[in-house]
Amino acid sequence: MGLMTITDGEEDVAALYNLGLDLAAQWNESAAGSEMGYGFQVQSVEDDCKKVCTIGTRVLKDYFSDPPSAFKRTAAVIVLGRLFPFIGFIPERSDASDEHRWLARLMVTMVPVALRSIKVSVVPCQFPHTPINVTLKGFKQWPSVHVKAEFIEWMSSLDSLPDLTDAGLKEGDAKVADQRLARMIMAASLIIENAYYCMECAPAIPTAEQLRTKCFPCIEKISTSIDLVYEKLMIEPPPATELRPAQK
Repeated sequence: MGLMTITDGEEDVAALYNLGLDLAAQWNESAAGSEMGYGFQVQSVEDDCKKVCTIGTRVLKDYFSDPPSAFKRTAAVIVLGRLFPFIGFIPERSDASDEHRWLARLMVTMVPVALRSIKVSVVPCQFPHTPINVTLKGFKQWPSVHVKAEFIEWMSSLDSLPDLTDAGLKEGDAKVADQRLARMIMAASLIIENAYYCMECAPAIPTAEQLRTKCFPCIEKISTSIDLVYEKLMIEPPPATELRPAQK
């Protein structure tokens, strides 16, 4: 069992590396990655993908069901991608807190793509004894701007952990570190899974009676470091004129 595939090893690393390549292509070829956007580009780093897959495979095997759900695999990808980055910045970010914020934003952007990349076994109602493998394509959007912004804020605040591949790390410390990672992955998994089910059949525009999208005063309480414009720029072509002030 690997982080993203049934087996670990080269196939698993290739799956994560390709996921990073897709993100890099979308960012670099859009208005967001241009000099008139945020002024940096990103890349998928294969050696770092190997490290993430090694840690992710171990934690999933030791602390979750076999096989883990697509939600837990996706959560592991983004949590580990935030703490042990397999996405690099060109040029490098100015300081650690700035890098953490951008890694959080990019990892959250990766959620629907990661879900679609991981097959899950389900039992159709009409054939209850015949499981089939499907991909999860129902993640349309986050339930609200507030939910998305808070999740990015949480991802940005995750603690940096020691290098778990360091041979000198004491066994007890390594176990504690893995347990902490497992709890972060479980928390992220529950958030992603609930968002998926909430929006799977929800109308794009909520009804007058529904609370969703109507809590804008809450947004003002969230850190101003959370810039939600970047995803819009990721689907726009690079601008030809006028520099857009980037929000830090």
